[in-house]
Amino acid sequence: YDALPAKALHDTQLRLLDALTCALAAYEHPTSVLARKSALRVSAVAPATVWGSAIRTTPEQAAFTNGVMTRVLDISDTYLGKSRGHPSDMISGILAAAESVRADGKAVINAITLAYDVYCSFCEAIDVNSKGWDQPLYSVMGCVLGIAHVMKFSRDQTANALALALAPNM
Repeated sequence: YDALPAKALHDTQLRLLDALTCALAAYEHPTSVLARKSALRVSAVAPATVWGSAIRTTPEQAAFTNGVMTRVLDISDTYLGKSRGHPSDMISGILAAAESVRADGKAVINAITLAYDVYCSFCEAIDVNSKGWDQPLYSVMGCVLGIAHVMKFSRDQTANALALALAPNM
């Protein structure tokens, strides 16, 4: 965290606020309401919160529900390179994992910065869109690496998590 340039910290904080604002703007959207109803059905020993509510659910369900709210209005951030996409799609997963392990704010900012770096670097380097693939491929990689950071995975655990996330999404 201390090694990140001030601009990177500022930009990451803006992206985090943007994602939260998009989610809260979509709070009453019918799809968001449905996702929250689904979140009520499960609980966890190490739960995560559905944003804007008192709902505590599994980290996976919180990530899904918060992700739905972030994207349903389609006003979240867009990154344009050789490929394009919406890197803020990763934030709900990172925040849910971070909350479940009680990671601190610095770890969260590091994880989001890492995820964005991975996502945007791939957008700059590879045009998967023209080959029939879509941007969630970048989201999977960035999000898993961000989550591995906040959960303090070892190198082997990170490699396994990345493989498990990519295999069903290819």
